[in-house]
Order: sequence, then C-alpha cells, then structure tokens
Amino acid sequence: MPVRNKTMIKPDMPVLDTAKKYLVIDNIYDTGDTYHKVIDALTEFNCDFAFCMSRYKRHWITAKVLDHNRWIVFPWE
Repeated sequence: MPVRNKTMIKPDMPVLDTAKKYLVIDNIYDTGDTYHKVIDALTEFNCDFAFCMSRYKRHWITAKVLDHNRWIVFPWE
C-alpha cells in the first residue's frame, strides 16, 4: 500500500480483486495511524493484517497477539 509520511497515496494504490484475500504487513504497530489509513482504504477487500518488529536482524519472525490495550515499551527505549 502506498503510504508515505503517514499519508495514503490513493492514486498509487494497486488494482485489487475483491475475489482474492490479501495479507497486509507493516513493519511496526505503534500509534495505529498507518493501520487505520490502510484499513479505511481496504474496507471492501478481504484482508488479514500482521505487524513485524525487530530491534536486530533475525532469520525468523515471531508474533504474538496482545489481549490488552496497554502501551508497548520496548527494551531499547
């Protein structure tokens, strides 16, 4: 999805097919600003969302869904 400086560039969006399912991956979920702009642009499509973050380069990705609304404090902050 074309998001630059937290702004959705709708004219640059790829042509999507409503018959397909899409996976949207963002590098980090922080304030939710980018997420909300992307989900608003994709409301008519079947999408799953994933957020990846790593302080160091790794050869694997792990994920965890948090069941709370608390702010995430990273160890390097």
